[in-house]
Amino acid sequence: VRELLKDGGAADMFLDEAFPKLDKTTRNNAKKVLGEYLENNLDIYSYDRIRTILSDFGEQIEKIDNPVFYIPKKGKSYDIIATLYKETNSNAHFVTGKEMLQEYCAVNPGAIIMDDCLASGNSAIDVYNEIKGIDGLNDINLFTLLATKDGAQKVAQDAPGLNLYYNGELKAPLKETDFYESLGIKIGKKINHVQQDFLTTLLGGAASSQNQYSLGNYAIMFQYMAPNNNSIFA
Repeated sequence: VRELLKDGGAADMFLDEAFPKLDKTTRNNAKKVLGEYLENNLDIYSYDRIRTILSDFGEQIEKIDNPVFYIPKKGKSYDIIATLYKETNSNAHFVTGKEMLQEYCAVNPGAIIMDDCLASGNSAIDVYNEIKGIDGLNDINLFTLLATKDGAQKVAQDAPGLNLYYNGELKAPLKETDFYESLGIKIGKKINHVQQDFLTTLLGGAASSQNQYSLGNYAIMFQYMAPNNNSIFA
């Protein structure tokens, strides 16, 4: 976090771009509040942390008959996570794209898809719908590092044949955290929300380039830069 907050670092670049007209006092306060936000909320997924999680999936993966690891598209997070998994299991067999999966389905595999974060669940449902009718495909399994409750529920409802496994839930959104509550200033029996509103305004400055599961609500950082769930401070 210190690296992000250093002079000329990510926080300064963000403020220069999103709020170029802040006076010096307000800017210093903005940087202080952002620093506290990152200290309390930033969740960093290093390559080593990801490999450990993927290795821990091994017990569930061993229960899948004749598994084939399916990568819907090259260069996306599916591909990155699958590549990292291969470092923990060199015997894993990978196919990319629907046509390759169809060719492999003569041996009746169970497909395994790997991803970093199931947020809304829409992408997972789209992939499931694309391949669910392939002859010879026994079952479809998604292993993801993180999932939201809403996303998991949507998958269960709209893709009931998709077996979902995830290591942990995405942290609570900003306004549900103890940190956000602590920013409220108690004056008598009333709460002054000025610092809470200030932080919300600061984070909202990145809304044009981020989705609802990133900067404004969560502070997640993957070591690679492919997904738009990455905090802008990455």
